[in-house]
Amino acid sequence: TIREKIQPFALSMGFNDVKIVILDEADYLTPQAQATLRHTIEACSATTRFILTCNYLERIISPLQSRCQSFEITPPSKGDVFDTLKNILANEGIKTSESTSMKVIDTHYPDIRKIINTLQGSVVDGRIKIDSTSLKNTQLGGLIVDALIRKAKLSEIRQIIADSGSREFDDLFKYIYDKSSTLFGDKEGEAILIIAKYQYEYTFVLEKEICIAAMLKQLLEIC
Repeated sequence: TIREKIQPFALSMGFNDVKIVILDEADYLTPQAQATLRHTIEACSATTRFILTCNYLERIISPLQSRCQSFEITPPSKGDVFDTLKNILANEGIKTSESTSMKVIDTHYPDIRKIINTLQGSVVDGRIKIDSTSLKNTQLGGLIVDALIRKAKLSEIRQIIADSGSREFDDLFKYIYDKSSTLFGDKEGEAILIIAKYQYEYTFVLEKEICIAAMLKQLLEIC
């Protein structure tokens, strides 16, 4: 049922006679679940208002979008992020250079949570210590592309994924797609079809890592 599908990330609250239902990360609902949700929204329109949050608006089906009013939340600028990091580091008594902070921001922006986590994990004796080379390699996409270029074994690529600690791989599809002409040459079209196939299937599977591993296996065969 739709209730079972949305229960893990749904929050409801009442305001007088109107109930507010908040669905966080609604873009992770399957198209079938979204279609069911559309009917639920229509049936409960007299007493209930739904707020849907998402990272990828294009994953929300058009019939559901047409029944909502969209608001885009613009991330803070790099300057604002830098000022916030500066305050955090000062409050924690951590020393670092402005150039180091900006390198981390440039690498992970606009993922502010990852920026903060990277700095937090790089504290040594009260200072931020980050090697420039390792910073570039913190991005999973860069490591995967490098492995594809080297035609590494699938077992090595799976280990790279495991070591990254990532559980979501949405950005990886676009990253490899952007590098497809360099990676695959005359087989770029075939690679794009493989990427598109697994990006579609990614929405429906529970074990995202298995889906990514299957895609990379096929891409390795045409490198």
